Amino acid sequence: MRIYLDDYREKPEGWTLAKTVEEAIELLENNEVTHISLDHDLGMDEKTGYALCKWMTANKKWPEHVAFHSANPVGVHNMKAEYEFYLKHKDDIDGSVQEG
Repeated sequence: MRIYLDDYREKPEGWTLAKTVEEAIELLENNEVTHISLDHDLGMDEKTGYALCKWMTANKKWPEHVAFHSANPVGVHNMKAEYEFYLKHKDDIDGSVQEG
């Protein structure tokens, strides 16, 4: 499965749309996800793509292929930094956190 996290844009063909972090977590927990493309800003009072990145690190749920398509440059920087942290430290992460 390919997850496209975005509250505004249309998903590309062949991708599954998640409009919220909670929807993305449910997909990550219940499917074999090979690709993910992340937006940062997901609407007022909603968790951000960065929150999902933190969750994926804590739960060791990063797919093999990762992309960032947000128009928020600071958000993209933060999400990339979290992904790079995960890649560097994944062998030391317990992976047993299940909070959303």
